[in-house]
Amino acid sequence: MQIKVIEVSQICGLAPAVIDVISTTESAIYAAGPSDISAVAIETLAKIHPIHLINTDEQYLVIAGFRLYELCKLILPDAKIPCIVHSDLSDEQLKLFAITDILGSPLVHSLGTKYVQQISSLAKAIDHDNAIRLFPKLKSIRRIRDY
Repeated sequence: MQIKVIEVSQICGLAPAVIDVISTTESAIYAAGPSDISAVAIETLAKIHPIHLINTDEQYLVIAGFRLYELCKLILPDAKIPCIVHSDLSDEQLKLFAITDILGSPLVHSLGTKYVQQISSLAKAIDHDNAIRLFPKLKSIRRIRDY
């Protein structure tokens, strides 16, 4: 495992071993779309939660951090972001990364019940103006509910 700074455009897609796992999320509806998160927030999230890759035949392929990868491709295609590059992982280990990302990340980061009120309270308590600048969706509690 190695941390490397990689241009988003150099990431070639998903690792073949995880495609079946990822295909199960096609019907998932995300709370935030590209217009709901600023480029600064996406770039910072990429530093906090690096995308996990494998390097095969000089191609970088995603094994975890799928949603962040999608957002980076849309919002920051030419940005250089830190990624964690893995080597010598079996297909089963790659699938474990994918499953843990898809199921574990929401569980670990979920606010539980009354999430709209909790997000609104957190944004106001932290720095409301900065929160709105980073996450435009927070301008209106109605927009938080409408997803």
